[in-house]
Amino acid sequence: MHKARIVGAALIVIAVAGVTYAMRPVAVPSEAIAETAARLGGEEGVGQVYTIIPEQSQTLFQLDEVLRGEAIVVEGKTSAIAGQVTVGGGATTLDLGTIAVNARTLETDDAKRNRAMANVILNTDTFEFITFTSDGAISFPGPLVVGVEYAVEIPGTLTIRDITRPVTFAAMVTAADTDTISGTATATVLRSDYNLIIPDLPFIASVGDEVTIVVALVAVRVQ
Repeated sequence: MHKARIVGAALIVIAVAGVTYAMRPVAVPSEAIAETAARLGGEEGVGQVYTIIPEQSQTLFQLDEVLRGEAIVVEGKTSAIAGQVTVGGGATTLDLGTIAVNARTLETDDAKRNRAMANVILNTDTFEFITFTSDGAISFPGPLVVGVEYAVEIPGTLTIRDITRPVTFAAMVTAADTDTISGTATATVLRSDYNLIIPDLPFIASVGDEVTIVVALVAVRVQ
């Protein structure tokens, strides 16, 4: 009986410690997103470079969750996204290079979920950024025409924490004018592919394995 009490007390302590760890404040970004963009940079001399404008761009994810018996769709988003788009080949190719999202800034509609997501699921203390690196330039059938929307596929690799998997985004790209490129890209990944385990906490319900990622970008030409 005495041993059982000791084990029970130990389990309670571990559970409390786990909740405390998950609910601690999310780490602040280590750098401004503009500094991230400058660090990523772009290839010189290969075409016209456009820099992503975070204030006009957004990354979001969606996944299914059952909360207190009710099926809902959880959505998290951030505008802390950095990178550069290179248009080359006489405006017939586009290269995303590497796009970085600061995972510490992702937010849903629930503060507890945000803390558990950042501290336990994504481990943003150690893995601050989620990155997508394209496999290379994609080609258009001809030079980009202002105002025309182009449907393209952008293959590359998506890194979440320390796991990298191949992912292809389906995208719509538009040259809004001669100085602005905009686009929206969508892909579906599996949470299990990135070993993103939902912690066993009383306020977290079951969640789906499929995660939809939507990236909406606006980039302006570097003068």
